[in-house]
Amino acid sequence: MGFGPCASKCCLISFGLIYWAASGFLGYVAYKLYHEYQQYKEFLDPTYMELPASLLIIIAVAMFFIGGTGLMVAIEKSKYAWRCFVFLSFIIVLTWITGLSVGIHYKNKLNPHLERNMNELFQKYDGESAQSSTVDSIQERLQCCGLKNYTYWENSTWHIQHNNSVPHSCCKNNATTCTGSLDHLEQINTRGCESDLERDVHKLLGNVMYIILGFGAVEVSSLHITILLRILEDIYY
Repeated sequence: MGFGPCASKCCLISFGLIYWAASGFLGYVAYKLYHEYQQYKEFLDPTYMELPASLLIIIAVAMFFIGGTGLMVAIEKSKYAWRCFVFLSFIIVLTWITGLSVGIHYKNKLNPHLERNMNELFQKYDGESAQSSTVDSIQERLQCCGLKNYTYWENSTWHIQHNNSVPHSCCKNNATTCTGSLDHLEQINTRGCESDLERDVHKLLGNVMYIILGFGAVEVSSLHITILLRILEDIYY
């Protein structure tokens, strides 16, 4: 076997195994994304998390089949399998492009959507409802208080009905005697939740987009290398 066929076979086997590994990794990322969505589902439209997660699952399944097809081409030298490999690779590249376009589109609309839903959620706070539990969870996890800052609660019904205090979830972790009273401001987190939450969601979606971009670059590069080696093999052998 000459260098050309040997190099082509080695590349196909390597790319096939890489695609299988990438498929498993993307499936894991999709699972983590869906899991993270559970923390934000009260104020984040499912489209912002479930759509990217679904897209990652589709891409993961497609990459699994592409990897298998690449190994089949390397082992059996089937022209039909080769055509399927190239066709599926082009389809997956188009899917990457679509995923990035969708991600950029929704990322630009994220802040107004978050601000509107968070405002509605905080306004409904009564300390007992499911929405209130979500607010408490956010304030405790991010160590924040109110939307813009702690003064948000001064104009709320909760503040008036509870002796001019803020929810207990505004208390700092190490403030064991904190009751939420504004008379002891040093025991309360004064930073608002809105900017921190927007930062976290943007970071999460941004990481997904970087992953899509990275794997897309690998896919395009591997496709070019494989086609080039195949052409050289046909010319010289």
